[in-house]
Amino acid sequence: MKRFQFIITCFILASLVLTACRLTPVQPGAAPVLTPAGPSATAPAPVTLTIWHSWSGAEADTLAASVTRFEAGNPGIQVKLQAVPAGQLLSQFIRAAVSGGGPDLLYGRLDWMGALANANLISSLDSQTSQLGLDRLYQTTIAANTYKGRVYAAPIASTLVGLWYNTDLIPTPPADSDQLLAAAQQVGLALNASFYAAAGFLLGAGATLFDSSQKATLDQGGGAAQRVGGETMTIVERVVRGAEKGLVTRLGG
Repeated sequence: MKRFQFIITCFILASLVLTACRLTPVQPGAAPVLTPAGPSATAPAPVTLTIWHSWSGAEADTLAASVTRFEAGNPGIQVKLQAVPAGQLLSQFIRAAVSGGGPDLLYGRLDWMGALANANLISSLDSQTSQLGLDRLYQTTIAANTYKGRVYAAPIASTLVGLWYNTDLIPTPPADSDQLLAAAQQVGLALNASFYAAAGFLLGAGATLFDSSQKATLDQGGGAAQRVGGETMTIVERVVRGAEKGLVTRLGG
């Protein structure tokens, strides 16, 4: 079964170097001798890499420009881009991959990684971490692309959720959630109520969402998850459920 590289941010070709040979003329009756061919040897056949993605607009244009630069610097390698609707990308990839088809590289969502790895449809990047430059990235981004101790994907971006504060109102930012709530009582607080934005309160205090076997731990109770989760919900409830709506209005949130 063919396996594929998953979410690769640069294009890599692991090529087998073959030394072409030619026959050297010898005296009649003698055995022919094989010697390395010179510059006139036939050039290796061009290589084509196929990439599936679901990007459109400016993102697709940027990807196409990157491919153009790559091809210019790597003669003999052609990159074929194929756009697939986002809602169909995973299912089309699985159907193609199980039959030995599909792309060489796939740009996809991180939460696909576990299922594709378990199905043996993507290959590990463990032997290519230095070549890909993964050892120069923040290790938290690599950990996010690791499944069962093996790296299966290269990150295309890393985003951060920050706490912005008005220095005219709060000269020194709060050091913990207790100080944050205290400041909110005085000058207000605007908070994005999504789990993505609130996760910083959990992870920043050492809580985890999953254990090493990918089992959810946030709902198990006890430890940092329960303590920090309670603090996070205190903030969310005060803002979203109405107790602190006036504070949000004052901040224009």
